[in-house]
Amino acid sequence: MINNELRQEVAGEISTKHGVFNIEVYSCGNEEAIVLSFGSIEHTSNGVLCRIQSECIEHFFFCINCDCMVEIDSSLEMIINAKAGLLIYLRQEGKGCGLIERIKGTQIDVRDYKIVAKIINHHQISFIKLISNNHFKEKALIESGIKVEMISPFGNLVLLGEKMKSLVEGIKNKNVSPLISRNELKRILVIGDLNVDEIVDSGADIYGQNKPINGKTKIGGTGYNAAIAFKDEQFYPIVFGNVGNDVYSEEIKRELKNSGFHSFIGTSNKPTGRCTLVYYENHHRSLFYNKDNANDYDINNLNQTLALADINDKDVVFLTSYLFTAKKYDLDGCKKIIDTLFDTGAKIVLDVVPHDIYNKITVHQFVSCFKSQLYAVIGEFQTFMWFIHKNDGTIPYEPKTKNLKEIIKQFNSKYVICRYGGDGHIEKESIYYENEEDLEYICNDTSTGYEKLESDKKRGFGDRLAAKALIKIFKEENKQKILN
Repeated sequence: MINNELRQEVAGEISTKHGVFNIEVYSCGNEEAIVLSFGSIEHTSNGVLCRIQSECIEHFFFCINCDCMVEIDSSLEMIINAKAGLLIYLRQEGKGCGLIERIKGTQIDVRDYKIVAKIINHHQISFIKLISNNHFKEKALIESGIKVEMISPFGNLVLLGEKMKSLVEGIKNKNVSPLISRNELKRILVIGDLNVDEIVDSGADIYGQNKPINGKTKIGGTGYNAAIAFKDEQFYPIVFGNVGNDVYSEEIKRELKNSGFHSFIGTSNKPTGRCTLVYYENHHRSLFYNKDNANDYDINNLNQTLALADINDKDVVFLTSYLFTAKKYDLDGCKKIIDTLFDTGAKIVLDVVPHDIYNKITVHQFVSCFKSQLYAVIGEFQTFMWFIHKNDGTIPYEPKTKNLKEIIKQFNSKYVICRYGGDGHIEKESIYYENEEDLEYICNDTSTGYEKLESDKKRGFGDRLAAKALIKIFKEENKQKILN
């Protein structure tokens, strides 16, 4: 007769790259399970991290479609960081169908989790934080009387590619949950370059303050700078970007991993983006950028991100026109990406940079890539005007009402965030929209505070302004809803 009682067969310790875990082997009838545990998990009612991992032969042979090692590695790291938790490894190859059916490609899932429930009850745990997106695991444990809270197994840094394909399909089929749950914060998908910035001076005194910054490196690019700015303004940023396979990419991934928001990152054979900023004593700077880099805005990686993060009409997308530079002004390629973003139903916010983009394409070519109205467009007044008028000598120093109406009409945007100032500085900002052919201002001629900033604070300043401007727009919309 088969004994269906849970039995601990052996116990010991195992050293991993994350630390030393207790290891136990349990049997129950014909089933066996391995348990790795760390810290105090007994008699715990406030939630213990738990990963349920099924046996898989593919990761032993480095299969490019298998994400098991990523899940195990991430789960063990999460358990160590939480100072307590367990990983339960089940001998259920091929989703319970066995090795032969696995190699045949059988997709039927016949796994059950009775032994898992017995192990959890054996440790007198009533509440687990399940490191999984699989609803079947969640349901099985809840039916066994265990309280369950789901947590993504990938942490807040998700590496895109072949290994994510099965998870994306599971999300589309509603078998698993997206990797990011929604909370009270407004979510904003930030699409932009990820770079390592090297900040140097010309050997002169910077801004008269005797602060040499030779050789200082920081993570930069709009993708990172804007995400930090939006986080500071109480948004929940989600970063989509690409890095190379080099030492600079590791620096960026390490920073993103500790950022407090989610990042979805693709990897390229091209070098990671690098930017050198040289500051001069006359308050100007030069920027040197390795243009042929990993920031390629890959459409396949973007589609994975939109599914994994569940981007929809409740969200905002922040996009810069560096997209056009990265795509070498391939308008069809740019339009394909922008169409994909509009198809989510999210509000699209466009930051018009680099500021000389009008030298590459016309305003008609630019706007033809947007199949619907933008929620907001951001840019410097001179950039907008050069786009519309080129160099016909009609561009004023500061915007007039007729100029602002031109921008709304030409760029087909609900809101316009327009910046201007002397000598290339963004000293003032106006935020406005058109209401029955009259301009309505959310703010007008507002000082940005740019001229008072120290040099190291000017890096990413435009992104910080963008985040603050969107907050003003959302507050205005909420006020109008109350009035109506």
